Order: sequence, then C-alpha cells, then structure tokens
Amino acid sequence: MRSIADGAGTAVGLAYRYFPSKDAIVFELYQRQAAEFETIVDNLPAGALGQRFADAMEQRLALLSRHRSALAGLLVASLDPQSQVGVLSGSTQPVRERVGRTLLTLVQGSKAAPSGPVARDVADLLYVAHLAILLFWLSDRTRDASATRRLMRLVARVLDGSSMLLATPFARTVLRELTSILEPVFHPKAEEQ
Repeated sequence: MRSIADGAGTAVGLAYRYFPSKDAIVFELYQRQAAEFETIVDNLPAGALGQRFADAMEQRLALLSRHRSALAGLLVASLDPQSQVGVLSGSTQPVRERVGRTLLTLVQGSKAAPSGPVARDVADLLYVAHLAILLFWLSDRTRDASATRRLMRLVARVLDGSSMLLATPFARTVLRELTSILEPVFHPKAEEQ
C-alpha cells in the first residue's frame, strides 16, 4: 500500500482519506496513466506508424518509470481478470477503451495510415503489443531497459514493413480474424463479464 501511495505522490493515511480502497487508488493511477498517454499521442509528430508507436511507448515508459515498483507489486492482481484492478477486468474497461481510442488516434495520425475497420483492428493489435511491452519492461533488468528498447525498435520495423501488406485481402482477413478472437477478452459485452 505504501508503494502505491508513493507512486500516487501522497501519504498512506491521506490516500485512505480520499480513496475508499486500495483498488480505487490503483484505478486512479490507471486513469492518470491513460490521460498521460493521450497527451503523448496527441503531441507526436507525423510519421510512420511503427516509429510513432515506438516513440509513444518510449515516452510512456519514461513516465511509468516512477511507478515501476508499484506496478511490479501489482502484477499478479493486474493479470487476474477477476481482480478489480485486472487490466482485462470489467471494472477497468473504461480505461481500456480510453487507451484503445488513443491508439486509434496514433494509427490514424500515421503516414499511409489504414482506414476504417482496418485502422481499428491495427489499434486493437497495438493494444496487445503495448501490454506485452509493459509486461516485458517490468521484468527487464538490462541496463537502462535496453532489451525493451530493442523490442520496441523491432516492433516498429515490423509495423512499418507491414503497411503495404495490409493492403492485401489476405492480410486484412487474417487481421480481422485475429481481432475477432481478441474482442471478447478486450471488449467484453456486459453479458460476457
């Protein structure tokens, strides 16, 4: 609890005064991080999709670094979809939707950006990539998280190299199928929760 309060920039006692539970503090941290990510993406220069994604993630990780130990402490709960603070739980769906919209903005603001449903599908895959990078970064003990930076550069190259591929019907079909598999987990309907 102390590391959560420290990460939020407050004392433990004061945290309980303003937040009814530990989960409420964590949810506020998620909300703030989503808002900061929005600002990052809104301020990105135009460019290739991969480079924009890598730049956004680099800045996001820099902001998250002050909360790294708190986030690492929350890892088990954040991976549990039944937990109130699970990144894929029903209670955090508004945060997921906000980050998803931010990633869609990132996609749409890219040079040679896909449009329509393809843009939405790419944004959904970027959400998965973003979570995977965050998890990898939390475990990365290389100097200055160099392994995470290498991973982000590789993801950027794959994204930039796939832009022409996305124009093919086969790639669009595979992309649509993949996102339809992800949809019930990342965007569950009320009756599925």
